[in-house]
Amino acid sequence: MLPKILIGAPTYEGKDYCLAEFASALKSLVYPNMDICYVDNSSTDWFSQKMNVMGINTIWQPSAMRLASKKLERGSNYLRQKAIDGKYFAHLQLETDMVVEPNTLLEMLNEMINEDALVVGSMYAIYGGAMRKKLAYKIKYDADLDSVLSMPEISDWTKLDRPLMNVQSCGLGCTLIRTSVYDKHKVSYRSTVQTTPDGLFFRDLTSRGIKAYMRTTDFLTHMNRGDWDASEKMIGA
Repeated sequence: MLPKILIGAPTYEGKDYCLAEFASALKSLVYPNMDICYVDNSSTDWFSQKMNVMGINTIWQPSAMRLASKKLERGSNYLRQKAIDGKYFAHLQLETDMVVEPNTLLEMLNEMINEDALVVGSMYAIYGGAMRKKLAYKIKYDADLDSVLSMPEISDWTKLDRPLMNVQSCGLGCTLIRTSVYDKHKVSYRSTVQTTPDGLFFRDLTSRGIKAYMRTTDFLTHMNRGDWDASEKMIGA
């Protein structure tokens, strides 16, 4: 039997604009042993109710916290504990503005096992407009681990014949994380560090000597608000 996988991420009502496309892609995943749990940190529960009606298991976790990063931290740690308590093999952090292909999870899992990797991320663009052909993925930090460098043109990377590339950092939009990583890793946001929660996660991995990998064989649709159009198959293509 394939190992049990938990799928979920923090979300909020601001992702309603792309929920239909996300839900359709999520339900298309071909994997027999997975559970879904999303954490809605909106101020009211209408969005979590809508997700549940659509068949996406979602809990509402209201918070008086004003910083979005602290809400993300709380939701991420809820899923971290759920992955540990439920004895899941891995957690697929799949954010609600991503579009996966039916075999994405199975392919990520196979690549993770073949490489004996602990963390495997997916490629997707974070810029729109004139920058759509620039993969703005955070691949490497400079010496002080604060300044983010972007990857070269997509075409330079899609020619690679190996499925995984060792990286210092990538986005958490679609990232498979072995639950063993969570045993000693509690997600935290330190406001004194000038980077994103995604960057902090990978920064902590680096400090612990844990290698992270990024898939080079796929490029997912990222439905950036303001950058994405439902008529387009892929931002960055």
